[in-house]
Amino acid sequence: MTNTKKILKLTMRWYRYVNMGPHKDIDCHWYLHKQWSCGSVPKYWIQHNGYVYASTNKHLYKTEEKAEKALIAEIKKAFESEHNRAVRIVVESWWDKIDTEQAQWLVDNYDNIQGV
Repeated sequence: MTNTKKILKLTMRWYRYVNMGPHKDIDCHWYLHKQWSCGSVPKYWIQHNGYVYASTNKHLYKTEEKAEKALIAEIKKAFESEHNRAVRIVVESWWDKIDTEQAQWLVDNYDNIQGV
């Protein structure tokens, strides 16, 4: 599977996940930027500034392929972060129905997501 297809698959699943609960539009957008500077070869970086998950990746990548792989890893990292929270929500009984259903969806689909 190409990096583009992996990113598409992961972002569709991320949208499915965040759309189950409260979120802002910004939570649905992941970016791969290309920068041309001073006649040098381009550099690439990834970005996601959501409320549900905010990327802290500040690396510059020398190739688009490396940046795409980093984006795949970053989306999986977002799912991992949310999965840790979801496991707690499923176990604890005081969360509301929306949070519990969203958490259960992620717990049920997590292995499949990480396998992309």
